[in-house]
Amino acid sequence: MRSILITNFSVLFLPPNCTALLQPMDQNLIQNIKVSYRKGLLNYVSHDDGYIVQLLKIFKIKNAVTDLDRAWKSITEKNMQKLEQIVEEALNRNHEDDEDEPYCVEEENIPRIEHVEAIKAFKVCEQWAEENGVDLNDILLLKRLKETAENFIIRNKKKQTKIDTF
Repeated sequence: MRSILITNFSVLFLPPNCTALLQPMDQNLIQNIKVSYRKGLLNYVSHDDGYIVQLLKIFKIKNAVTDLDRAWKSITEKNMQKLEQIVEEALNRNHEDDEDEPYCVEEENIPRIEHVEAIKAFKVCEQWAEENGVDLNDILLLKRLKETAENFIIRNKKKQTKIDTF
């Protein structure tokens, strides 16, 4: 067995019994991902008649990443809604404590970005991504975002209601 010393990053593991009050996401989302991942790992081990230790030795990081991706994709819209509710409650509790803070930015002071500006920015990003060999999935994401901004323009187009207003 060969070991490799890597010094430019560190890995932190959450303890298995994290307090849910400290981590509101753990009440739902993380717990569901953990359960789904473990289920996939058990399916991997149970579908083969081999010795479990041998099976786990050939279990690669790629397998773990694909299983984690599958676990993430198994999260339902209902789970996400529960998560949003939990996070909103936690933020509201914190917001009530911080209401007197002077550094809070009022929503009305934030300049609104026009759809046309967003489309121009996405076009520049697309060009940069294509020139620099960015992954095709990321380029497609930029194109979808640009199309979304274009659809906002189409849906919000003002209609002429009188002959003299255009």
